[in-house]
Amino acid sequence: MNALIVENEINVINALERLLLSYCPEVTSIAKASTKVEALLQMAEVDPDIVFMDVELDECTGLDILDEYGDFSFQLIFVTAFDRYAIDAFRYSALDYLLKPVDPDDLVQAVARAKSAITTQDDHQKYQVLVNNLRMKNREAKKMIITDRDNIYSIDINSILYLKADGPYTHVKRKGENLFTSKNLKYYENMLSTANFCRVHHGYLVNLEHMKRYDKIDSEIELNSGERVPVSVRKRDKLLRAIKIHTSN
Repeated sequence: MNALIVENEINVINALERLLLSYCPEVTSIAKASTKVEALLQMAEVDPDIVFMDVELDECTGLDILDEYGDFSFQLIFVTAFDRYAIDAFRYSALDYLLKPVDPDDLVQAVARAKSAITTQDDHQKYQVLVNNLRMKNREAKKMIITDRDNIYSIDINSILYLKADGPYTHVKRKGENLFTSKNLKYYENMLSTANFCRVHHGYLVNLEHMKRYDKIDSEIELNSGERVPVSVRKRDKLLRAIKIHTSN
């Protein structure tokens, strides 16, 4: 695999290059760029299989470079310093990202996922979701990627009523629609950890934006849609805390 590192900090470039050489034998060549002009030239000349793209450069952002380059056929891994809202955007888009300083194990896993990626069309749709989320100031307008065996869906997060576990799979319930995905409920709980979702039961993750009331006697949440979701005894205190935080925002 041919790799390209787009990064404005030379120490980060050197560190990432050392890690790739030490831990990722499938990466056979490494090109480097620290400016937009260099990045665009290297993308055209090297034809990389995988690009490690810094989010914030001195003169522009990684998104600016990708927008100017146009359609890309390489696998994309963003490298970024920690920012909670930016990380949410990456999670929702299902695109890979690495936090600085880069952990070797995280790098190995990201390269392995890039190597096994089947199509590039998937990444283009994921990238559009990422761009939308990073550029939207209203967090409630965020989108996320949902995949099933045949399709990739870009949906508004707030359109989700709840998610229901089905063994290693998950039903994503929206008004008038049920999406069946190959990811388990824990995956979506982690993805939506900073959104208004609460794990109220082993089998249910609920969007509190759609909660009409919490029935303490029957230990159920009634949604605005009229549907009712069970709340387990062990999750009751967690739900009450989440409701308090949600209503105070």
